[in-house]
Amino acid sequence: MKRPKIYVFVITLFLLGGCEPLLPTRELNELDIIQGAGYDEGEDDLIQSHFVFPIFKGGKEPPTAKTISGIGDSSKESRQDASRKTRFQLVSGQIRIILFSKSLSEKGIFPILDTFNRDPTIGRISQLAIVDGKTKELLNKPFKEVENIALHLQEMVEQNIKSETIPMTDFNTFMYQYYQDGYDPYLPIISVKGNEIIISGLGIMKDDKLVLEVKKADTFIFRSLVDEQKNAFHQATLSNGDKISFESIKSKPVYQFKMNGKDPTFTISINMKVRFLEYSSHSHGSGPLSIENIEKQLESQLKRDGLRLITQFQKEKVDPLGLGAKYEAHYRAFDSDKWNDIYPNVPVQLDVKVHVIQTGISE
Repeated sequence: MKRPKIYVFVITLFLLGGCEPLLPTRELNELDIIQGAGYDEGEDDLIQSHFVFPIFKGGKEPPTAKTISGIGDSSKESRQDASRKTRFQLVSGQIRIILFSKSLSEKGIFPILDTFNRDPTIGRISQLAIVDGKTKELLNKPFKEVENIALHLQEMVEQNIKSETIPMTDFNTFMYQYYQDGYDPYLPIISVKGNEIIISGLGIMKDDKLVLEVKKADTFIFRSLVDEQKNAFHQATLSNGDKISFESIKSKPVYQFKMNGKDPTFTISINMKVRFLEYSSHSHGSGPLSIENIEKQLESQLKRDGLRLITQFQKEKVDPLGLGAKYEAHYRAFDSDKWNDIYPNVPVQLDVKVHVIQTGISE
């Protein structure tokens, strides 16, 4: 009974052996494997592209990173232009991060992303980010203790997602939000301050165009509105000038909507359990505030900041909270055109409850 399988195995080996000259036999050190890509706006609507790839030196010597640039009418043409300057073929199977300058992001990034989206060798978990400035300057600038800028930026973004400084973003998440009715994508913004690279905020997109920035100070409440939290850090200033650092150890936004006549109204509830990390008192003689007082102040501040962001989103007609998508999920007669018309004036209430469950305060 097993003999036919043996015949098939032998014939397969024979055929593969005969086809050997047709199979790719490229060695790893004979490819320029792109690990990071950056795109800037060029003159006359041209696109400048920049690619970071490792140079393998052999032996025990670690690889170094090199950046090569090209220019063209499209991302494909600019890559071909860059490829003319490399020793080996540029391949994108290991790309870790794709960057866009802020000026290019304001004009739209989908044509470039669509090229990557159609490439089956691109991993879905590659990170995307906007650079405050030109990506060329970021990718070419030497930074202390940064051997490969592409890997460093990817790890920096992922570390900030894991530590809950920013919400979940990657290539796959962006494309899902882009194609989803009633949802607008967001990406981290990377800035250079002196010799340091930081995530300075979040870029809120309308379709594929950058229209609004969420500053670093507001990323905590933004993340509270869109994601579950288990160890997010935040610092607040209380009414008496005291500063308190705390960790949100359990928080998940709950969205509810109901129809008010023909239009929806939304209520977002955030029930946040926090642990105090540090209390810095400037109120000489009066002592620290009570736990109940601090809880009420934090609730008031977070609600105020959250409503301010929501008002900004509605004013700019961007929906990074996905209110339209949530409305569509519960309302079969959803019309995206009508939703876009009513969205700026849709009533949204925000209810924040803060519960202190640990007070390991050091003053």
